[in-house]
This record gives sequence, structure tokens and C-alpha cells, in this order.
Amino acid sequence: MVEVCEVRWEGNGMLNSEGYRMFYSGNEKGGHNGVGIILGKHLKEKVVKVEFIDDRVMMLRLKRKTKDLVVIQTYAPTTSHATEEVEEN
Repeated sequence: MVEVCEVRWEGNGMLNSEGYRMFYSGNEKGGHNGVGIILGKHLKEKVVKVEFIDDRVMMLRLKRKTKDLVVIQTYAPTTSHATEEVEEN
């Protein structure tokens, strides 16, 4: 599993490619922000639930043998952004 920040894609969704599955949550216009989670061959079939909160937060629940695993991926602006933007989010 790989968690990704600054996906920069428009909208929310899922992408399958060469045995991998990626879930992503971006903003309506694309171009900045966005988060994603890439799952390999063994984990991609274990997805129980995905919640696309916004372009900075998403949650994914994976079915495991004893307890489900919840993964929360977030993105926060770095200090290279304007102070107002960092404090707002």
C-alpha cells in the first residue's frame, strides 16, 4: 500500500492498472491538492468501504482476518504556502 499526497486530479474515483488499484480524492477543478491510496494485488480485493471526504482527506477500510484496517490519508499545505492557507486548513 502506498499513500499519495498532491495527486492533483479532478474529482473522486478509482483507477485499475496492471494489477493495482488506486483510489483518489481531488478537488472539483483539479490542479492542486488531492490525496490517494494505491493498493497492490493482495489488498485491492479487501476493500470494504471508501469515503472521499474532500481534496485533503480520504478514508479506506480493508477487511482483515480478525479486525478491519482503517487507513486515513491526509494532506496539509507546507510552509511554502501562504500563512492564511496553512492556518485555514
